[in-house]
This record gives sequence, C-alpha cells and structure tokens, in this order.
Amino acid sequence: LKLAHQGLGDKMAMLFAESVSAMTSLETVNLTDNNLSDDGLPTVIRHLAQLPAMTDLDLSDNAVGIDATQALCEYFESPTCQLKRLVLHHCELDDSCMQLLLASVFKSSVVTRLTELDLSNNKLGTTESLNTTKSTGDLMSQWLIREDCGLTTLNLAWNTLRLESAKAVGRSLTFNRSLRTLDLSYNALGKEGGLEIGAAILSNSSLRRLLLAHNNLDATATVTICAGIVENEGIEEVILDGNPIGTKGSDALMMIPLICAGRVKVSAKQCNITMKDQSC
Repeated sequence: LKLAHQGLGDKMAMLFAESVSAMTSLETVNLTDNNLSDDGLPTVIRHLAQLPAMTDLDLSDNAVGIDATQALCEYFESPTCQLKRLVLHHCELDDSCMQLLLASVFKSSVVTRLTELDLSNNKLGTTESLNTTKSTGDLMSQWLIREDCGLTTLNLAWNTLRLESAKAVGRSLTFNRSLRTLDLSYNALGKEGGLEIGAAILSNSSLRRLLLAHNNLDATATVTICAGIVENEGIEEVILDGNPIGTKGSDALMMIPLICAGRVKVSAKQCNITMKDQSC
C-alpha cells in the first residue's frame, strides 16, 4: 500500500489506519511525507501493528517524536511484529528516541528478523559530548556485534556520528557477520573512526558495499582503509568521495587497481589530494 506524498495529515491518517487494520494480508505500508506528527502517528502505528503480515514499513519525512517512538517500541515487542524492513529517513529522530527504540529491539525478535534499516538524515549522534544519554553509535554497535544480528543493509548517512561512537561503529564491523551494505556517508567519523573501520574490514567477511563519503577521513585513515580493501577479498565497492585524503591517501588508492584489478570499485571524487599529512 503506497500512500507517499499524499498530505494526509494526522486526522486523516488516523481514519485511514483504523480502516486498514482489517486488511490482514497487507505486507507493505508506505506513508512517506504525509505531514504526520506525534498527534497522529502513535494511533496510526498502533493500528498498523495489528497487521500480522506487514513486513515493510516506511514512515520517512514525518516527525517521529517520543510518543510515536513509544508506539513503535510497543509494536516491536508485540507477537504480531514481523518487520523485515523499516525506513525512518528524515524523521527528526534523536539519540533519546533511538535509545528507546533499540532497547525494545534488544528485547524482541526484531533484532534477528529485521534485515534492512534506514535511519538516514536524522539527528543521531548530537548528544555524543553531553553524556546525557547513550549515543546511537554506541547502541548500534551493540546490535551489530550480536551473533543473532540479522541486518544486511544499514543506512546511517547524514547524521552526526563522531568521536567514540564513530569508533564503536567501526570496531563492531570486526565482529559483525550479517551486513552486506553499510552507508555512513556525511557523518563526522574523522581519523579515529576511519582507522577503526580500516582495521575491522581486514577480517570482516560479509561486507560488500561501504559508503564513507564526506567524513573528514585523512591520509592515515585512508591508507588504513585501503589496506583493508586489499586484504578483504569479499568487498566490492567503497565510496570515499569528498574526504581530505591527501597525497599519501591518493597514493594508497592508486595501488588498489594494481593489486586487486577489477575485484573492487573505489570512488574518490572531489577529494583533496594535495594535503600533506606529516603523521602518515
């Protein structure tokens, strides 16, 4: 059922959800960009939670606040939840909301069943230096290192993952055996996050696509990531666009085609390749 960009609003969406809850064979619901907020989304989600066959839910471009988050938590922990794909792109989610969501994920079968999760273009990681709540990066890393993690596609692009949470996500790839695609584009991983990712992909056997564009990855991080690419025979595509990789980073990138031939595609568009990093 695709109702994206219809401008339903909260009142109309609640009426819709009440009627659709009887459609027990419905598998996919797309409510992208419908001017929904905490005034209507909790009711909508609770009605949708009654659909025993629903495996795909897209609530992108709506405002998912605390009340809607709690409704999602209830759904995750309900016996009817069969979700395999959840898209929450541009939903104004912050670390407080994600702490609630992931706590429910860890207590339910969603931790194993969910295979695709899109959390791009939100406010994740903004509390990193405030010590008021656990950052999303830390919590996601706890999910990724679990043996029963079922995620194959994870999109965390356009957030604020940085500092220790960036390093935690990077380290988790050492232990994860489910992810095929990871998008961390447009965050703030920096040198330390890049080093952790480079070290992790040396031993990661599942990852096929890794997107790291615009993350302030310097020459040292780039050289480490390139070493991981060379050693990892399973990885097929790495995107490093828009990073200050410097001269040493560009030299390392140039070696990849010579060693790996056509095995892996690496993109480094709009990178600063003139910077000289004395630490590398």
